[in-house]
Amino acid sequence: MKTVPLNFVGGENESRSRFWSSQSSVNLYIDTHVSGRSPSALLPWPGEKPFSSGSAGTTRGMELHNDKVYLIVDTALIEIDQNGNRTTISGTIPGTDRCSMVSDGTNLIIRNGSSTQIYNTSLSTVTDTDLENAQTVTYINNQVIYQGSAARFCSADAGDPTSIDGLNYATAESYPDDIKQVYAFNERLYIAGESSFEVWYNSGTGSPPFDRIQQSTVRIGVKSSFSIANSESYLYFLGDDDQVYRMTSYQPENITPSAIAKELREDSTESSQGYVCNLDGQNFYILQTGQLTLAFSERTGEWIRLSTGTSLGRHLMNGYVYAFGKHLVCDYDSGDVYEWDFNTYTSNGATIIRQRDSAPVNGLQLGIPGSRLLMSRAEAIMETGVGNTDVPDPEIMFSCSIDGGRSFTGEDWVKIGREGESVKRVEWYNMQSFYDVVIRIRVSDPCFVGFHGAAIDLKGAGW
Repeated sequence: MKTVPLNFVGGENESRSRFWSSQSSVNLYIDTHVSGRSPSALLPWPGEKPFSSGSAGTTRGMELHNDKVYLIVDTALIEIDQNGNRTTISGTIPGTDRCSMVSDGTNLIIRNGSSTQIYNTSLSTVTDTDLENAQTVTYINNQVIYQGSAARFCSADAGDPTSIDGLNYATAESYPDDIKQVYAFNERLYIAGESSFEVWYNSGTGSPPFDRIQQSTVRIGVKSSFSIANSESYLYFLGDDDQVYRMTSYQPENITPSAIAKELREDSTESSQGYVCNLDGQNFYILQTGQLTLAFSERTGEWIRLSTGTSLGRHLMNGYVYAFGKHLVCDYDSGDVYEWDFNTYTSNGATIIRQRDSAPVNGLQLGIPGSRLLMSRAEAIMETGVGNTDVPDPEIMFSCSIDGGRSFTGEDWVKIGREGESVKRVEWYNMQSFYDVVIRIRVSDPCFVGFHGAAIDLKGAGW
């Protein structure tokens, strides 16, 4: 037998041709260290730790305003302080649609798709305003920008989001499409339409005091009114072609490999949401679609998949803010808010499945392409001795597929070591004959796991 290294540390890459690539990474992200024991590793995405509990209801938006978190649950606006204590604000947010929210430091402006509400902490109530109805709102240079009807947008008076001069309207008319979202990034105003993107800047003159940047319009629209999000360096969005783009200034860059494009094409994306979070210095753009939660790493350029529950469906998150030194997410299925915590390995006490499917191994690795192979053993190169008080003797699950990832063998449980048992070898003995094989490793025990690689023992077995 010859020991062959597996292409194990990697991202989500389930190609249309499973024989070509059926790699998958669920609830595991790639971290890199130039001076580490290995150049890269798969580490566990943080679990959900309870932060603020509420009654059942649909969460419609989440925003940070004046050092407190504001959450819309059904028609109620709820204020959450640093200890997770809740106060329901007087007034209601009509409707059932997702809301766009922005803070100007004094007011919290809320757009629900049919009306606009404003919450001012000094008034302690939500007030309705007689403003043009539309979906999204943003803030730039002391001015609130409202998405108007059809192809127009408007800017409120400086320092007063409730007042819009009749001249402070403009249209995005480079292409005959409706606006889907207005978004401020890097001192520019991005007008995202159904099939085009225009970039404007605050010129300070005219009505409104914004001018379109010449030659900045691109013929790519946004699919959803909530898919745009930004890091310090990039603005991300889901395009009208169901592919993800990022921009630093004017020109979009497609960051969607064919395998991710396939997953997005097969899902419903009309109501997609985008978020950016920074975990241990690594920026992730998270895209929430109908049944998928995908995360793109700005550092590695790789995609992974996030999920909640044992069925590996979408993640529970329906909103995200960084507040009180915590990464907070709200639950789409309730009014609860959780903290993403690196030392929590469950989702509010429920099991998290962490799964990695390797790249296929075939005769190419042994210099005998097309030959039948025989496997006797697989080994996970990982951190061992990770038992804890919740799970003293943790295990991982091995299985394999010999039909390109379409079906997998029954799982075998392999121990990964009690606390301090750091010299343990994590080996799986399984005799299989095949033309190509995919190794799957799953973890359900609530413990830390760190995968640095894997290997497999093979030999040629004839034709």
